[in-house]
Amino acid sequence: MEQDADLRKIQRKTHRAMRQDGLDKIAAGIFLALAAVFFIDIRFAGLLGLGAVSFSVLPEALRKSLTYPRIGYAKLLPPKTTLWHHIWRILFAIVCLTLFYVLGKISAFNWLMPFYLGLFLSGVAFASGRKGGAAIDYVLSALFFSSGAVSLVFTIRGHDPGWVTAYQLWLLSGVLIALGMIQLIRFFSKYPKPKKEVSYAR
Repeated sequence: MEQDADLRKIQRKTHRAMRQDGLDKIAAGIFLALAAVFFIDIRFAGLLGLGAVSFSVLPEALRKSLTYPRIGYAKLLPPKTTLWHHIWRILFAIVCLTLFYVLGKISAFNWLMPFYLGLFLSGVAFASGRKGGAAIDYVLSALFFSSGAVSLVFTIRGHDPGWVTAYQLWLLSGVLIALGMIQLIRFFSKYPKPKKEVSYAR
């Protein structure tokens, strides 16, 4: 048990170290900025897909030239998962997608969309905080939840849910990109690129 606790502590420390460059936040901000257009007009679903691809690919691609030469590369061990763990993940994804569909298709409920997104993003940030132990993730979790609550006030007053959600996502996008850029600048200052690049193995 003590060894497992020590391993989790090392993994959390490594997780924070490998993400101190802010690239995840910048990519997440880009994703939210592109996703916002989708909520204004569903015909721009391609931007939603582009944002998702950027969020998945961009951080790792940039780390190869910006991060790993400065601090090296560490690959975390995959977490131990059980069949029930996978089942719960699938059920959670189904519930989220079902709610998303209901809120988007049924006009009687679409005023809840910004609150639902705020709640969902808050949960993601909170889970990230639990995984890496970074205080900023808990702050972002509170910010995401607050954005949903505030946006709900506007939809209740009759403002278009699509535009309210778009402005909500653009605001959160700006916060994430700004935080990510600050982290990236601090990272460059703390870890200048060595003249001879540090080798890393996969």
